[in-house]
Amino acid sequence: GTYIITSTIKIMNDNIQLWGESWNTILKRVGQSLDGPVIGVGGVREKIVNNIVVANLQIDGNKSAGVTTPADCKGLLFHPPTPSSPTAEDEYMHNNIAYRVYAHDCGSEGISFDFNIQGKCIECKCEDNDWLDIAMYRGYRCAVIDCYTEGGAWGGYNLNSLAQSVIIGCISKNHTESNAMGFKMGTEVSNEPAEKNILANCISINDYIPFDIGSYVDGVYTGDNIVYGCIIIGASKQAYLRRAIRCQIIGNKWINTSQTGLQVWGGSRNQIIGNIFYNIGTEANN
Repeated sequence: GTYIITSTIKIMNDNIQLWGESWNTILKRVGQSLDGPVIGVGGVREKIVNNIVVANLQIDGNKSAGVTTPADCKGLLFHPPTPSSPTAEDEYMHNNIAYRVYAHDCGSEGISFDFNIQGKCIECKCEDNDWLDIAMYRGYRCAVIDCYTEGGAWGGYNLNSLAQSVIIGCISKNHTESNAMGFKMGTEVSNEPAEKNILANCISINDYIPFDIGSYVDGVYTGDNIVYGCIIIGASKQAYLRRAIRCQIIGNKWINTSQTGLQVWGGSRNQIIGNIFYNIGTEANN
């Protein structure tokens, strides 16, 4: 059935599981009475909670009803109080899972993990969210596996300032607004490098930028990231590897893209091996 949500559902204790019967279990945000996530694990940045599972349900962000604080109008949020430093792992959340959650039409991200260790997003679907579809910010050993995203305004998957994390077997489609990215694994903060991450066996279809791996900060480099076995179809712009050291781009395919397949700049000791470029707009970098 459909459940009308007028205030955030807060999960405030460890070892809790919230399951729907299927995606026919719909949690629907209503109007401007809810200026926060539909589900807040740890409340809204209020408490560290661990070992939480949210599964088998649909979140309708109902963005057409209007939002007054878009940044907080997420579908599902895992977020402790902001840690005192990026390395204070005891102030992060641990072992939280989103499994088969369908989040759409949210005023911000569909599903967002912030300051999580071993956070997992598995077989989830996110569509038409106003910011990102699936986001993970500042974490370690996290995983996004077998998920599908489409139409998020800013992009499909964003692993920002994560380390030792993976995106495997995921699909990103139709993130077509200017600079929207299918897959992003990088850092925008000087003291939070993104390193030792893997993007593997994923597909980007008609995304503006298929993937962007690296650093956006002058003088900060990311290292030891891998992109393997991915397929890029119909991208508007090239993929990027920027300010990267010891990264590997191996065995990927670019098909029918509008610009150069891959742009590499500002790094060293990277390996670009065995990629295939078919019918791309300008010369391939390989």
